[in-house]
Amino acid sequence: MKERFETSRIYLCANQPFFGTLVLNLRLQEPRSDVKTAAVSEDGSVYFDTEFAANLTDSEFRGVLLH
Repeated sequence: MKERFETSRIYLCANQPFFGTLVLNLRLQEPRSDVKTAAVSEDGSVYFDTEFAANLTDSEFRGVLLH
């Protein structure tokens, strides 16, 4: 998951610099049982359900990061 997260951030920085810069402030955290899809806390911590993330295409994954 970490590699996919980092690869997505690099892609967004290269292809959508404004949003990519914002995504650089996010920090991937360990999965939590109470997060069924994805969530971001006020401090920029990102949580993904492992199964949910595994079923996303790379484009969908980047979309979730931007959302």
